[in-house]
Amino acid sequence: MGKKIVFAFDGRRQPDPYHGREDITSLITQSEKNGYEVVCTYDDGLFCDGGDYRSVARRIEEEGPDWVVYSEEYLKVIEDCEILVIMYNGVNKVLLERAKKLKYIAVMRSGLENVDIEECKKRGIKVSNCPGKVSEPVSEMACTMILDMMRSVTAVNKNWKPGDGFQAVESSKLSYETTIGIVGFGIIGKKVAKKLSGFDFRFIAYDPYAKAEDAEKLGVSLVSLEELMSTADIITVHARLLPSTENLIDAKEIAMMKPTACLVNTARAGLVNEEALIEALKTGKIRGAALDVFKEEPLPDDHILHQLNNTVLTPHMAGNAGDVMLLSVKMMMEEIVRYMSGEILAHQVV
Repeated sequence: MGKKIVFAFDGRRQPDPYHGREDITSLITQSEKNGYEVVCTYDDGLFCDGGDYRSVARRIEEEGPDWVVYSEEYLKVIEDCEILVIMYNGVNKVLLERAKKLKYIAVMRSGLENVDIEECKKRGIKVSNCPGKVSEPVSEMACTMILDMMRSVTAVNKNWKPGDGFQAVESSKLSYETTIGIVGFGIIGKKVAKKLSGFDFRFIAYDPYAKAEDAEKLGVSLVSLEELMSTADIITVHARLLPSTENLIDAKEIAMMKPTACLVNTARAGLVNEEALIEALKTGKIRGAALDVFKEEPLPDDHILHQLNNTVLTPHMAGNAGDVMLLSVKMMMEEIVRYMSGEILAHQVV
């Protein structure tokens, strides 16, 4: 049998694998032109625990792919493929043991929590992803929340009733008086600074891996996490969630914040100690928080965060805007063509 590429769609989608989408069919056609047998299949392994899409996506991000159980039908399809194209689908040692001819895994998302990277390294399997796929909508959402926090728009709307008349908000500041602290100065953090550059904000950022020249171009000063937490008026979180960054903003860091400061999180709930943040919001230690991600999702109706007047809450929607799937397919199509042509991959992580 010749070269084979498998497009593995997760089992939540029931129509035929092509979905009638030009972007998907274009990628498949390009693969066929390069001499590959193309197979589209469904992988129900991600849903082996009976959860819905949101719950299983969260689980694989937190626990990795080891818990995923594959059907024999799916393993049979991928056992002789050279290229495996996935989204959230899990790739663990069980799958890799069966896929003896696998040389390249193309992941159509920015995160790689669903792939056993170390096992791929051992086996010499290339892996690439789509970094920054949701950077536009997430950075836009973060900017929206920052401006909301700055002017207390939602907070005032929560409490203002007909007949209240003019209502001044003492804690609101003008932009030139406001310092924005960016925790994590990667693709999204940089876009936040660029999008807000038309305002007169002062920008500071914490990221041990950031380059000084990148920060300088955007008018951002790199500082320690301690300086950022104690100086910024609004702190926006854009770090990656890793074992080393879990609770990066813990009770100690939250205690450093100014009483007039606010926190915005459109990244990952695990980056912030939620219990410590709630305590600071309840006691008025900080002015407010705008959150799109939570320790428990969906956020229960009776959760304490719903009961606080100094919060802006959205249902993990920051990355949902426009056709991010189309962007993923375009990025991965270019990457797969590079692989087929023997070129260096642009987004190879292994």
